[in-house]
Amino acid sequence: MVFDESEVVYANDDNEAEKFGTLTIPQNLEEGTYRMRVRSGVFFDGLNPCGFHLQTETLDFNLEVVAEPVTPKLQFINNYEDSSHEQLSLYINNHLNDELTDISFRASSGFIQIPYGETIDFKVTSTNQADGDFLYEETVLIEEHMDYIVIANNNIENQNNPFELNLFNEAKTIAYAYNETDLLFYNGSSNVGELDFVDTLNEDLIIPIDYSEFNGYFGFKNQLNEIGLALEGDEETFVRYLIPVSELGINNQAATIISSGILSDPQNPDEDFGLWLAKVSGGELIPLLNSNLSSEVFENNELLYYPNPVNSILYLESLITINTIKVYNMLGQLIQQNKVNSKNFELNMSNFAKGIYLINLENINNKKQNLKVVKD
Repeated sequence: MVFDESEVVYANDDNEAEKFGTLTIPQNLEEGTYRMRVRSGVFFDGLNPCGFHLQTETLDFNLEVVAEPVTPKLQFINNYEDSSHEQLSLYINNHLNDELTDISFRASSGFIQIPYGETIDFKVTSTNQADGDFLYEETVLIEEHMDYIVIANNNIENQNNPFELNLFNEAKTIAYAYNETDLLFYNGSSNVGELDFVDTLNEDLIIPIDYSEFNGYFGFKNQLNEIGLALEGDEETFVRYLIPVSELGINNQAATIISSGILSDPQNPDEDFGLWLAKVSGGELIPLLNSNLSSEVFENNELLYYPNPVNSILYLESLITINTIKVYNMLGQLIQQNKVNSKNFELNMSNFAKGIYLINLENINNKKQNLKVVKD
């Protein structure tokens, strides 16, 4: 919570102005994530005939309760693209934890506890190397009460050893505010340079990130969000990706969004380029669904679709013959594909689960259009 310096917060029975308070956690409280509600009272001098009036504000936060001592945690993410080193393992002080072993490209570990208050050695090896040979070595000072994300990435400035580790020392596992998700952004696309991440629902939020750098965290509501990408100096995004928070299972959590792959053509990015999401629990990175897929879209008057929301049949009417229809869920999974070869089509969605779907149409002129449809 941040208060304006001109405001006075009433915090105790002695009528003293305080901006900070102390919360004592009961000793018998079990470990876990709790919802903490803070109610503040702000006094204003003026309109009230009694001299002062009170305006209250209520804010909700996520509170993580853990047993002492609080030790740092680390997550290892592999964004190193090299066919000769497909799986990486991260040694800490010459010790290899099972969670940090054989992490595939575009996959991650969960968070594990690590030593703190001292310098520790990071050593990286791959499955194709001989025992005792390391791809990379680095010594890092680990601080108490700090969590870390370590990303293996391509070092484009060092041809002799094109590998690097990028370290972020303010990692989170839960969101700061209740009913939000905190997202950390990382630019791992080696041929792009600076990349601007744009919140398309709030276009004032533009997050510029140089290659191999982090920026964040930023709070997003637990809803369907969309992130656009723009090149440095460009005002328009060249591609957009959906972040379906609920479907991804990251409500009230933190997560990392990574740009990855080579961007060969901003007007038509290939499938190897995109945004991937790393969950705090680890596993394969989740590819975010490209919500425009092509710059060649139908004209505004070429296509009609209804009803939306839909309960059973979605009617599609086009001036140009529709070639194919593909239906994706919010996790980017293709769940249905139809060969149409007609100007009109009835898409039966009666057996679909409730939620939001992305329907991709392609006509005989190779123009594509994405429709966001809600299934009741």
